[in-house]
Order: sequence, then C-alpha cells, then structure tokens
Amino acid sequence: MKLVLESLTIKNFKSYKGEHFINNIDKSFTAIVGPNGSGKSNIIDSILFVLGFRAKKMRHTQLTDLIYNDGKKESSCFVKLTFNKFTIKREININKTSKYFLNDKEISNNDLIKKMMKEGIDMEHNRFLILQGEIESIAMLKPKEGLLEFLEDIIETSKYKIEIDKLIEETKNMEENNLTIQNNLKFIKTEFDHINELKKQNEEILIHKLKTNEYLKELKNLNLEKLKRNLHKQEEKEKEVKNQIEKLKDLNIENNELLKTLENEHKKIEKLLKNKEEIYLNFKREYKIKERNNIMQKDLKNKLEKQIKNLKNDFNSIKAKIEMKNKENEIFNKELKDNENELKILIKNREELKSKQNEEHEKINKKYFKDFEKLKNQEDKLTELIQTKSKENQKNLKYKLEINKYKEEEKILKDDIKNIETTLQNFINENNYDKEYISKDKLKEELRELEKDIQKTQQEIQKRKTRYNEVYQREENNKKEKELLNNFKNIKGVIGRLSDIGEVDEKYNLALKISCSRLNNIVVDTTQTAEKCIEIIKKENLQRSTFIILEKIQEIPKLEKFDLPYMFDLVKCDKKYKKCFYFSLTDTLLAEDLNKAQSYAFNKSRKRVVTLDGKLIEKSGIMTGGKYHEKIKNFKDVEKALEKMLNIKNTKLSNLKKIEDYENIKILKIKLKDKNEELKNLIFNLKNLSDNFKEFNYDEEIQNIKNEISNFKKIINKNYDTSLQGNLQICNEKIELLENRNQEIKIFLSEEIESISNKEKELEDKIYEFNEIRILDISELKNKMIVEEKSFQEINEDFKNIQENLNKLKIQMGDEYHIEIDLKNQYEDIEEEMNKIKKEMNEEKEQLRIIKEEICHHTKYLHKDEKYVNFEDKVEIDANEETKSNEINKSNEETKSNEINKIENNMTNEINKIENNMTNETNKIENKSNETNKIENSDDHCRFDSLKMEDIEDFLRKIKKKLKRLNEERNNKEVDFLIFDEFKKTKSSYDKVASEFNLQMSKYETKKKQVDEIKKTRFDEFMSGLNKINFFLKEIYKKLTYGGNAELELIDYLDPFSDGIRLAVMPPKKCWKSVSNLSGGEKTLSSLSLIFALHKFKPSPFYVMDEIDAALDFRNVSIISQYIKEMSKSSQFVVISLRNDMFEISKTVLGVYKVNNVSKFLMINVEEMRNKILINV
Repeated sequence: MKLVLESLTIKNFKSYKGEHFINNIDKSFTAIVGPNGSGKSNIIDSILFVLGFRAKKMRHTQLTDLIYNDGKKESSCFVKLTFNKFTIKREININKTSKYFLNDKEISNNDLIKKMMKEGIDMEHNRFLILQGEIESIAMLKPKEGLLEFLEDIIETSKYKIEIDKLIEETKNMEENNLTIQNNLKFIKTEFDHINELKKQNEEILIHKLKTNEYLKELKNLNLEKLKRNLHKQEEKEKEVKNQIEKLKDLNIENNELLKTLENEHKKIEKLLKNKEEIYLNFKREYKIKERNNIMQKDLKNKLEKQIKNLKNDFNSIKAKIEMKNKENEIFNKELKDNENELKILIKNREELKSKQNEEHEKINKKYFKDFEKLKNQEDKLTELIQTKSKENQKNLKYKLEINKYKEEEKILKDDIKNIETTLQNFINENNYDKEYISKDKLKEELRELEKDIQKTQQEIQKRKTRYNEVYQREENNKKEKELLNNFKNIKGVIGRLSDIGEVDEKYNLALKISCSRLNNIVVDTTQTAEKCIEIIKKENLQRSTFIILEKIQEIPKLEKFDLPYMFDLVKCDKKYKKCFYFSLTDTLLAEDLNKAQSYAFNKSRKRVVTLDGKLIEKSGIMTGGKYHEKIKNFKDVEKALEKMLNIKNTKLSNLKKIEDYENIKILKIKLKDKNEELKNLIFNLKNLSDNFKEFNYDEEIQNIKNEISNFKKIINKNYDTSLQGNLQICNEKIELLENRNQEIKIFLSEEIESISNKEKELEDKIYEFNEIRILDISELKNKMIVEEKSFQEINEDFKNIQENLNKLKIQMGDEYHIEIDLKNQYEDIEEEMNKIKKEMNEEKEQLRIIKEEICHHTKYLHKDEKYVNFEDKVEIDANEETKSNEINKSNEETKSNEINKIENNMTNEINKIENNMTNETNKIENKSNETNKIENSDDHCRFDSLKMEDIEDFLRKIKKKLKRLNEERNNKEVDFLIFDEFKKTKSSYDKVASEFNLQMSKYETKKKQVDEIKKTRFDEFMSGLNKINFFLKEIYKKLTYGGNAELELIDYLDPFSDGIRLAVMPPKKCWKSVSNLSGGEKTLSSLSLIFALHKFKPSPFYVMDEIDAALDFRNVSIISQYIKEMSKSSQFVVISLRNDMFEISKTVLGVYKVNNVSKFLMINVEEMRNKILINV
C-alpha cells in the first residue's frame, strides 16, 4: 500500500493565522491556485517544515521567522501531515525549540528521515520536491558532482563507492608496508660484517677491563665502610629526636581531648544543619511542584479554549444541519396546511353561526332599539369619565412633583444667597469699599498687567539660570581639562590646551569662545604621544578628551580677502601653532554688529561669521550664541520680587472672586423672585384641581353607569337562543384544538433551534468551567519557605561560631603543634639521610656484585676464547652463503624463501649447541666465584675495621688515580658481549621479515582482485540502471515533444565514474544540443522528462511541485498536465499552478486567498462540481 497524504493542519505558520485544516486532498492529483502573494507556496513550505528542512529552504533566515507575525508575534506554530499510514507533526516555539512527533509521540529528526526513507521518499536528493525556479537546475547539474552522484544514489550503486575507496586505501597502505619490509631486508644483510669487526676490537679491550674491575672492587669496599660509619652517626641523632617528640605528645593529649569535644559539637550542629537544609529544600521542592501545577492549570485553560472553539464550530454545523432537515419538516408543513384548511371550514361554520346570531340580535335590537341607544350612551359616558379621571390624576401628580422640585430649589437658592451675602459683607468691611464703587473691570486689568510682569520675571530667571549653568559647565570642563593635563606632564610632545597656546584682545574674547568649540582640545606633536596619553586615560579611567596632532594638520591655504578680518588672524601665538587655530576656526570672519555679519553670511560666498557680542551665523544660516559672558546677578533678589508679585496677584484674585460672588447674589435674587412667582402659580393650579375633584365625585357616577349596563345585558341575554350559543362554543373549542396542534407542530419544528440553545448552554458551561479554573495561591508556602530559610541561616550562624571556637583552640595549640612539626621534620630529614646512605650502600653493593660478576664473566671468556672464535667463523661462512644466494635469486621469491629457511635451521642448531656449552661453563665459574666472594668479604671486614676515616680517604684517592690512568690507556672503550646475541637476533628478524614480506604480497594480490570485482559489479549495475533510465527518458521526451530525443551520455565510456554524465537533448526538427544551450521552456521539458524517467525507474509515493509550468507555453502546459494525470494513477501529485490547462485537469483544487494579511483557503472537488453542474443543466 502506497503512502498517501490525506490532510494538512496548519497553525500560526507564516501567513496562516490561527488553526487551518486542509482535508479532502486527492490521492492522485491536487492543484493549488491563487493570486501572487496569497500564500500558495507557504502550503508547500509547511510540508517542507514538517519534513525537517531548514529556514533558508523556506526563504527565511531563522526558524522563528516562520511564526505568524502581525505586530504581535504568536508564541508558537505547528504543522501536521496526516498520511494514510501515520501522522507526522513539527512544532516550533518562539525560544527556538523545535519538536517532531510521529503519531503524537516525540521523535528526533533522524528518526523521522529514516521513517520517510522507508516509505520510499527520497530525503537525500529530494526528488519528490520541485520548488519555484528549481526545475531548470535539475537538467543543469554538473556531470560528476551533480548528475553522476544523483543517478548513483537512485540506481543504488553509491554504496559500492565507500567500499571501493576503503579497499584502495588499504592497498596503498599495503604497498607502503611492502616497501618498508624490503628496505629492512637489505639493512639486515649489512649487519653481519659490522658485528665481526666489533668482536675483534672487544677482545683487546677485555684484558684492560679485568684490571680496572679489580681496582673498582677495592674502591667500592672502601666506600661501603665510609657509608656504614655515617649511618651509625645518623641513628644516634634519630634516637635523640624521638625522645623529644614523645615528650611533646604527652603535652598535646589534653588539648586533643578538648578538640574532640568541640569537634563532636561541630558534627552535631552540622547534622542539624543538614536536616534543616533538607526541610528547606523540601519546602522549595513543594513550592516548585505547586508552581508546575499552576502551569498545568494554565495548559488546561488553553485546552478548554480549544474545546470552546470546537463547540463554536459544532454550533455553526448544527445551524447548517437545520437547512438539511427542512425537507423532513415538509411533512409537518403538510399537516399544518390540512389543519389550516380544517380551520377555514370551522371558521366558516362559526361565521354562519354568528350570522344567525346576528339575525337574532337584529330582531332583539328592533325590540330594544331605544334601550340599546341608552346603553351606548351610558358606555360612552363611562369611557369619557374614566379618561378624564386618569388625565386629572396625571396632571395632579405632575403638579405635585413640580411643587416639590421648586421647594427644594428654593431652599438651595436661599442658602446660597445667605452665604454669598455674608462673604461679600466681610470683604466690604475689610477693604472699606462701598457696594456702589466696586469695579470688576479695573481689578481684571490690574491682574493682566501683574501676570505680564510675572511672566517677564520668570523668563528672566530662566535665562539667567541657563547662562549660569553654561558658565558653570564651562568652568567645570576647564578644571577637568587642567587636571587631565597634569597627568600628561611627564610625556614629551604634549604642548597643552588650544586656549593656553594663544590669546586675543579682551574685546574679541567672547567671539573666540563662541566660534571655536575646540579650545579645550589638547595639542600634541605626533600620533605616538597622543596614543601614550590615551593609554594613561584608559588606565586611570580619566575624562575623555580630543587631541589635535600637529604633524597631521595641513598648512593654511591661500584665503580670499574681505573687509572683515579672519578670526584665526586675531589670535596671538607662535607661527607653528597658527594652523591649529585655522583647523579649529576655519575661514570664520569677525563682524562688529549683526547687520554686517548677515551681509557676509547670506551673500553668494556664504561665510561663517561671528559678531563681537557673541552671535554666530553658520554657513547653513543657523544663528547661535549670545551674551552669556555677563556676570550673573543674584537670583535671590529676582526671586523675592517674583514672590511679592505673586502675593499681590493672589490678593487681587480673591477680591475679584468676592466681587463676582456679589454679582452672582444679584442674579440669584432675581432668579429667586421668578421661582417664587412660578411656585405660587403652581400652588394655585393645584388648589383649583383639588377643588374640582371635591365638587364632582367620578367614582360614584362610574359605578351607577356600570350597574345600569349590567342590568340591561341580563334582560337581552334572556331573549337569546341558547342552542346557537352552544354550537358557537363547540366551534370555538375545535378551533382552539387545531390552533394548539399547529402550535405543537411549530414547536417540533423549532427543536433544532432548541438544540442550538442546548449547544449554547454547553458552550456557556465550558466557558464557566474555563473561568472556574483557579491558579493556586502559593504565597503561604513561600512564606513558610522563607521562615525555614531564616531558621536554617540561624543554625548556620551557630555552626560558624563553633567553627571559630575550633579555630581559636587550634591557634592556641599552634605553638606546641609547630614545635612538634619541626621535630617531626627533623626526624624525617634524618630518616631521609639514613635512607640515602642505605640506598648508596645498596648501590655500592650492587655495583660491587656487578664488578665481581664481570670479573667472573671475563675470566670465563678468556678460558673459552677458542669456542667463540669457532662460532664466529661459522657465522661468517653462513652470512656469506646467505648474501650470495640472495643476490643470485632475487627474481624468484619461492626459491629465496626456501634457502632462507635452510640457513635459519642450520644457524639455530649451531647456536643451541654453543649455548648449552656456555651454560655449563658459567655454572661452574659461578660456584667458584661464590666461594671466593665469601672469603673476600670476610677479609675486607677484617682489613677496614682497624683503619681510621682519614686512612680510608687516602686509600680512595690512590685507587681513583690508578683507575684514571687505566681508563686513559683504554680510551674509555667498553667490551660488547651482546654481539653474538645480536647476530642471532638479526638472523631471526631477517627470517621474520622475509616471511612477513611474502605474506603481505599474497594479501596485496587478494585485495587487488577484490577491488576489481567490486568495481565490475558497480559498473555492471550502474550501466544496467542507466540503460533503463535512458530508455524511459527517450520514450517520455519523445512523447512530451512529439518527436524529440534525449539521452544521458557518458563523457568517458571506458570509465563512467571518472568524468561523469551529461544530458544531451535533440528537440524536434533540431540537432543534438547541450542543455545549457536550450531555451527556458526546452530546459523545463528536458528536466521534467528526466524527473518522470527517474520516477518510472524508482517511483516516489508523492510529489510536490511549485509552478513547474512557468516557462512553458499553453500547448506544452496541456501536454505536461495530461502526463501528470497519467502518472497520478500510481503516485500522488500536489502542484501549484496559475495555468488553467494544469489545474482544470486536477481532481481537487485548493484555492488560496488573503484577507487582512491572513491567508485563507477553499477546497473544491472538481468532479463533484462537474456532476452538480451537469445535473442542474
């Protein structure tokens, strides 16, 4: 069963905001259509995203850029692909964590790739995927690195490549190994001659060696005696130190007991501290668990939010179902119609009965006509009386409400008038004003003038403050710059600040300060001095400063002459520093006043001009500067004046308010008079109304009329036919029954509406449940945790106190402890010295033993000299024979190895015989030497006991002189007894090397055969696969182009893997061409032919293609679409296309559109639509 993509779920991915579910994807051919920029390619990007592709493949730099962003970026996004066999999902969060899921279980990216590869999807070369603009690049692949590797992976011969490379590497290593073994063989041959020469030399040296060994033996014996005496002295010292240490130990026992008690306490508190720490940590864990639970609750909230969304969707679907169920309701509608017909009949009957009743009524009316008229008149009167009564009641209520309102207003107005009158009286009494002469306008004018004065003074204060701040800032900068210069005193080349180098007349001082912003810059001679200064600034973290470097500044150019002087010319300084001022001021001119400055600043040449009073006009036209050089006046005087003005203003404002209050009283009094008049009118009206109600009693009259009407009705009802009334009643009951039935049907019909309401309730319940979720308050637990932490800290402090006591005790014990340590160190030094002496003694004894063994060995060699000679002769003969045989039989390896084996056997036999003889002889000599050693040792002890240390030293000097003389005679040559052993070793090593060489050669041959076999299988399999692909390619290209030809041709037919493969194409009615020489459409057709041929050779379950028909004309689009339709029988195709010839053939069309920067879609089943259209037609 092939793999089929069934549905796609997208949430907050690129242009798709929220969750989108694309289902009904056709198992054969689905087209995606939509305008440019609507988000078609984003659907393909979502498939790539799930399959583990990087952000660059989806036209982004970072994975987090794939999350939907409309100003407020979403926290995460995911895409889910549902196949017929399994579902895969990928999710990415804003913190750049990416997760993969297979059937809702988290997996790694590698596991996902393996799974997709098992299902036949090529995740290495992505054959299933052809993105926008990539179609031409397939045909344009390079012969070796591109097309050959691509085809090898598809044919599955690339697996042999690794094995072949591995084997070739092994063969190379084997060749190198064989060369080294051959060189070793040559080297071993030359060794025999060298050993023979050395043996002769060693015989001469041996006699000299025996003499020297005798002297050495004497020397070693003397050294031994000397060392023994030194050892005895050290042992006595050791005893003394031991006694001192034991005394100190007794003193330290008491202190140690004290220490133990303190340490026990220390351990107890340490345990308690650990327990407290565990309790605190448990609280901390519990707090974290509850914190996690809160997070879980939040997750649950999110899930409920999703459920609410789903319920809303269900609610909408039920509404849709109502429309479907309208057909079922037709039956009930029929019943309704029948009932309505029946109702009509009954109504007719009722009308007939009513007509009969009316006839009777007419008869009765004729009899009681006059009475009826009276009854009508009475009824009319009754209605008129009821209406008049209600109107009068309403008017009465309105009047009462208005009177209450006016009474409240009257009270408020009276209170206000009293308050204002009292305040006004107080104001008049205080200021001695008469009511007639108070002028509101005069006070207002005075206030305006005061406000103007206050504004001016405030502005003046602000200006002076800014000027003061500027001057203060400049002075501070100057101070800092001076301090900085003091740090550069010791550096050569620091000249000083620019302001210190030159000076101007006092009248130009302000102009210079305004026009030159670099006055505080430090002038230095070279860049090196500037670098030194900067290093000091960095080291000492000083204020940053700017440096003017003399060597870097250009000379002053020739300047245009004007009536006004240049500012830098007015500066008095050394000539070499003049260019510094030009560098800072450039071509700034000095003018006496602003008018002259403007004439030069705004003419054609546009110069930078400064005035004497400090106004600067830049070349751009901006004017800055001012008289900040003036001395700042005392702020307190100005502020006091301001305070006085503000007080006057406040008093005048209060006076104005009081006057306004007085005026308000007048207005209120007028209003109060009007209100009183209105109130009187209302009371008068109310009295009139109440009098009318008293004069005429409506209730009695109404009751009398009602009684008359009821009596008259009783008389009329007696004359009516009762049977007619009964029939009419039955008819009415039937009508009621039918109407009830109709009502029931309507209720039944509205059941769907009730289900909607139920869904609404369910939705409300979910929302209530959502709102009921409470996040736990973990503040109490946090407080407990803090309490435990405090207790833990308290115990920790106790623990530290005990530790301090322990340290004090240790310090107290320190002196004795240090003395003990010194003694122990002395003891250790003595022990070390003794060990050294013992070691030296052992070394001397060992050397003495070696000398004695050498003497024995030498004597043995001298006794058995003939045997060594014979052995040497035999070795020489064998070696010569071997070299001769090797020189003759170089070509034939088998004969050579046989001869080597013969020589080896002969040699080993001879060596074994000699070794046996030697072991026998050495055993005899060793026995003799042991006996002599015993005698010698006893003699030595007897000899040296009587000697003093001085005599021993004399003996040592004499022996050393004799040894020196012998060594000079021998020229420090040593006997080499390993020559014969070396010969044996060289022989055995030669045999080993020869056999190893033969073995390596055989292995090398087998490896070569193995490489050739694998290469052949690779070639055969590749060629068979290539031939099949070529066959499919020719067939498909011919079909697509109606007569064209295409072929994958080898560049080197003998070795296809050396130079690779190229795609050759012959379009219809044209010659063979390379793909690079084809047009855009031809490249597309050749690329598609190759893709379709590879699909035939090795099918993929589904393909994703993005605007593959962009470069094709209408004819070719229809050909390609028809071919895809044929191929879709065996594989699934998802194709983005804007050509109607392509998407009209597809079975389902996914339409993509954009609303408010959010992509949306509409899935259309083409076949279903066609069938519906046909049915309608």
